[in-house]
This record gives sequence, structure tokens and C-alpha cells, in this order.
Amino acid sequence: MRLMLILILLLPFSATSFYTEEQLKDEALEAQAKQIFANVRCVVCEGQSIGDSDAFVAKDLRKLIREEVKQGKSAEEIESYLVSRYGDMILLAPPFIPTTYLLWFLPLILLFLGVLIIFSFLRFSKVRK
Repeated sequence: MRLMLILILLLPFSATSFYTEEQLKDEALEAQAKQIFANVRCVVCEGQSIGDSDAFVAKDLRKLIREEVKQGKSAEEIESYLVSRYGDMILLAPPFIPTTYLLWFLPLILLFLGVLIIFSFLRFSKVRK
């Protein structure tokens, strides 16, 4: 009975031991892979890079990138493969192309509209006085 209780209490800790990440033996290749990790967005978390994420998808992407780096592919080749598979959203800094113009300019447009609304509200309130 006591053994069963100990096993039940240790069960949550056992899930992390099933998936271990193997780093590349060559430090230069591992550094190149980590640099790519920093530029790729986690498709589950979306606010983190795959280097910072603990999601299983991010771990799978890290494994894929390490295999590609090990085969001698460049960062551009790996990123273009990921973009072809997941779209421009996979990159933390999407390229400045026509399909991403809205992504780049929307914050400025919203800021301009906000300032315009505030000025028109202030002007309207002065007219009413």
C-alpha cells in the first residue's frame, strides 16, 4: 500500500523523463541550431521561440532543425523549409513582403486612428462647452 502511494505521488514527475533532447556533439553546429531556434516561433505558444518553449511541437522542431544542421543545411534553407510548411507566421520576424504588409503597418494604423479619435473627441467636447 505504501509503495502504491509513493508511485502515485511520483507519477506527475515521470512525464518529463519520456522525452529527452539530444544536443549536437559539435558545439559550433549546436550554436548554429540554437541561433535558428531563436528565430522560429513556437506554433503552440506563438509568443515564444522554440528555444524557449517546452511544448512537444517545439521539441520536435528543435530535433528537426538539429538534424538539418547536422546534414549541413544553412539557416536560410532550414527557415525556407519551415516557411513552406508553416507559413511566414513561423518566423518571429516575418519578412517585409506584400502578404505581411498588414502585419507590419497595422500597429501604426491603429495608433493613428486612436490619436484621431482622441483629437476629435477633445474638439467635440470643446465645441459643446
